[in-house]
Amino acid sequence: MKIEVAERGSYTFYDELLYICSFYREIRKKPQRKVHRLTRFLSLYIFGVLIITFIEIYLYIKNRDAHSLFMGGIFSSFLILSVVFLVVFIVRIKKMMAETGVRVVVIDEKGVKFTDRDKELKLSWENIACITVNKYSICFIPKSNHNIIISLDRKYQNDVEEVLKKYGYADLFYDNSRLYNLNSKSN
Repeated sequence: MKIEVAERGSYTFYDELLYICSFYREIRKKPQRKVHRLTRFLSLYIFGVLIITFIEIYLYIKNRDAHSLFMGGIFSSFLILSVVFLVVFIVRIKKMMAETGVRVVVIDEKGVKFTDRDKELKLSWENIACITVNKYSICFIPKSNHNIIISLDRKYQNDVEEVLKKYGYADLFYDNSRLYNLNSKSN
């Protein structure tokens, strides 16, 4: 089966994909799990660090102890680093959304092949740990830490499911859409 994708994914699609790329080892171990959007995850983390930083600064002002000053400095560093990461991820998402051209995903008896302009990536069936359907994406998660994740928009779910059944790889398919209260059948 050949899927040609001319349009780019939405912001939420790429946001979810970056979360999957960041936490794919955990997803590979437990494929039936809810994934989140990375920017939301980082925003909540930043909010928590911000609260702890203010508490440490308050404790320093109140008690004038070196421990609170040191911890306030540590958490301020984490806060700055987290904000930088958030900005980098947002810029990366915007950059991915701005890319043009037709992407082609071919699913056949050998595996999955992704072609985008001058890049060609292949995952054989032996190297695929699982295929997860999430809120916005379908992701082919590799067994190896050195392979890349191939993804599609969730609207191609039925096509992918049919091909997997045809080639006998339906056992790799995990439909997690029920975790998001979406109307879809589950594995």
